[in-house]
Amino acid sequence: MPGEALVVFTFKSIDTLLHHSGTGSWRLDPVRARRCRYVVCTRNAKDARREGPEPHHAGFLVGKVIDVVPAPQEVADYIVEFSEYALINKRGVWRGDRNPVRYANVEDMGIDFERLDWQPMPPRQPGSAKATEASAVPTFGASGVRPPAILAEAKAGETTPMTNGLPDKVRYIKNGAGGGWWKAARTNGQVHIGWSDMPGEVLASGDLENLAAELRSRRYANGKRGFKQDLNQLLAVLVHPSQYLWITFQDGCMWWCTVRDGITLNPDGESAGRGHFWLTCDRPWSNQSLGDRELAVGTLSGRITRTAGFQGTLCEPVGSEEILRVIHDGDDAEVTAADIARRAYEEAILQLVRRLHPKDFELLVDLILSRTGWARVAANVSTMNMAIAPAKVTANCA
Repeated sequence: MPGEALVVFTFKSIDTLLHHSGTGSWRLDPVRARRCRYVVCTRNAKDARREGPEPHHAGFLVGKVIDVVPAPQEVADYIVEFSEYALINKRGVWRGDRNPVRYANVEDMGIDFERLDWQPMPPRQPGSAKATEASAVPTFGASGVRPPAILAEAKAGETTPMTNGLPDKVRYIKNGAGGGWWKAARTNGQVHIGWSDMPGEVLASGDLENLAAELRSRRYANGKRGFKQDLNQLLAVLVHPSQYLWITFQDGCMWWCTVRDGITLNPDGESAGRGHFWLTCDRPWSNQSLGDRELAVGTLSGRITRTAGFQGTLCEPVGSEEILRVIHDGDDAEVTAADIARRAYEEAILQLVRRLHPKDFELLVDLILSRTGWARVAANVSTMNMAIAPAKVTANCA
């Protein structure tokens, strides 16, 4: 539906919208919303949570729609992301509809969108709606492609923190369906990847805008969900993959490696034994920690091994910090804390025992013996001399 703008009725402030790189969470048709070039935010001043000073029903911000993505914690709700934004001050934009989302013809809104003072979106902040796993790899704007300046920044890469010469970010890679490419990957020191429907020249060109457009046209032309996730997975292997420590699960162990930037296309095309393209290992695949401890699946926590069941090509493991810890032979902070608590408990009990009187021990011995079938026959409890005898056991039969 060309010529439409998405209009939303929100209590959130300009700062909140910019912090989250868009507006949400909204229950809407994501396919129709993606066709809108603009989203106009209007003020709901009667909501008790109101954050902004604008008049009720006034339009105060316009965003250029990048994408419409599922809200992280809201089932069936979506976030409309911006690539650029402009501030406006136009009363009466919201018409009083009961549904806080509506569509309007651009020509009928009385806003000259082309003449607005468009500003680039600020960098995505930690804690924003998408600043979790997706923020670890670049995400893209207009029609799914980020603005050129950010593309250049992503392509150039960034300084990656290292510990013992290893990256401090982790990515899991499957190495083919059912690990079919694992033998070639391990033998040749490679990480094998698929996407055989993507032309090799596009993958190797470094033209990330063209990459995003090609991916959308080949897999998501009908508005099917998953474009952003698929693109981010591709970017993880194409844009500075050396910033990650790569892991996989094979042969009963967790294996890890590091890679060099740049891909190698399979001259024979994807097959059952090798991927469409691969990364070359800088540090070869290993199933041992830096301290030479075997990383057998049976010795690892479920928080780590649950990633082995991931159905996609690659992901950021939930247990990334724990994975790095076991590879570096680090101590488990929770186990260490529990051990300290146990030792403190033992010391406290010892101090209490030291305060006991001999008669307290006499009573303790009496309780122990009575529970094991012995009964006291001597009445004198003033000394430690006791006469004990087996207790009689009487069986009552009905």
